[in-house]
Amino acid sequence: PGAEEDCTRAIDMHPYITEIYGLRGLCRIHNSNYQGAIDDYSRVLSDEPSNQGARYNRALCLLELKQFDDADNDLTEILKRSPRHYKAYMVKAQVCFEKKDTLEGLRWVDTLLTLNPNEASAWAFKGRYAVQKDNYAQADSFLTRAIKLQPELFENYLARAIARNGMNRSSGALAE
Repeated sequence: PGAEEDCTRAIDMHPYITEIYGLRGLCRIHNSNYQGAIDDYSRVLSDEPSNQGARYNRALCLLELKQFDDADNDLTEILKRSPRHYKAYMVKAQVCFEKKDTLEGLRWVDTLLTLNPNEASAWAFKGRYAVQKDNYAQADSFLTRAIKLQPELFENYLARAIARNGMNRSSGALAE
């Protein structure tokens, strides 16, 4: 809260310095003031329409407020300008899942993996989704890939243990 107040004071003194709005937007995200952050990022984008960081952060805030269509519009704009903005693909997928469009969400994850096959979070997501669908062999494969790419995330080991248990591979599950 103190950092947000300092940014507000700085804006009061120098309202033409765009970077301060972006910084206050981050402070507001940390304080769960998503609407305030959206307002700040909108100001940044009015001054700097090509600022992909501000657009991405605004999309995340819109997602938090369940303004899915607006979040989707920002993500579409990001991907038009920067087709290799990998994080935008995962958030785009998340928007689809929130809108109950699972197939479209999975298409976005697969598109990301086509562009960047080393995206551990996408493999982990596909693995957890396969576990939910009782497709344990596929889940094991996807989660193994995620673990190879990002071995420090314990959640992937737990999910893979569930998959291996589902395949009646108790020793593999216990090893996890």
